[in-house]
Amino acid sequence: MLLANEVVAEQLERHGARCLYRVHQPPDPTKLAALRSFVQGFGIGLETSGDEVTPREIQALLESVDGKPEARVIGQVALHAMRQARYSANNFGHFGLAAPVYCHFTSPIRRYPDLVVHRQLRRLRRGEHSGGQFDAGALKVVAETASELERNAEAAERELLAWKKVAFIEDQVGETFDGIVTGVARFGLFIQIVDNLVEGLIRVEVLGPEWFEFDAARFELRGAASGRAFRLGDRLRVRVDRVDRVLRRVDLSPVDGAAPRAPQRRHRRGGAKRPRPRG
Repeated sequence: MLLANEVVAEQLERHGARCLYRVHQPPDPTKLAALRSFVQGFGIGLETSGDEVTPREIQALLESVDGKPEARVIGQVALHAMRQARYSANNFGHFGLAAPVYCHFTSPIRRYPDLVVHRQLRRLRRGEHSGGQFDAGALKVVAETASELERNAEAAERELLAWKKVAFIEDQVGETFDGIVTGVARFGLFIQIVDNLVEGLIRVEVLGPEWFEFDAARFELRGAASGRAFRLGDRLRVRVDRVDRVLRRVDLSPVDGAAPRAPQRRHRRGGAKRPRPRG
């Protein structure tokens, strides 16, 4: 299927026919630097060819942690470092598939971009080498509209799934579950419950009476006084405290005995102690 998509796009491009490409550009350098910094916290290096990265190098990173506890969270951060795939009237290649040219052709005629490619290929086979009904400007509008509608459909799907999950967990208020930290923000921790994949939030004020400092580079909340650290990928035992179906919100709290990362301390001159930064 992937090969057919590449061959069709290559055929259209070779003959100068306009094509609605499916493009996926390389990661943003800033996000790539954040990924490299993040995996270094696990003692893992991200080998790259200079300032850029290749699909093979990303794959090597994921293979190096396969089967390890940190594999899931590193995969998530790597995914967030990637740009979104989109449709384009110009060929920028497909980074994720390591394909120099790519289009959507093989779906069962359920996406409009596929129909565009089918029509352009049909015109090419008939000897019509022009752009057909699509001039350069019209094809650009089609690409932008198709990409926008795709994002809207994905957002609607996520919203429906979120509503279903909230409705499912509503009858389990007060129960406890194993969870994984899937997001860290200044205001708290996003937790995904392992058993049912429901996502909820532990607000920072629930973590304790001390001040928690947010480190965006390390995806971490750290207690200023105790040095307790909560980081992306940590496992916590959590309790469902409150469910709001209208706002699609699940409030969680850590169960007594939940184990954040142990504080690391060093002595300052004069005997005072302070939290030692990770990394």
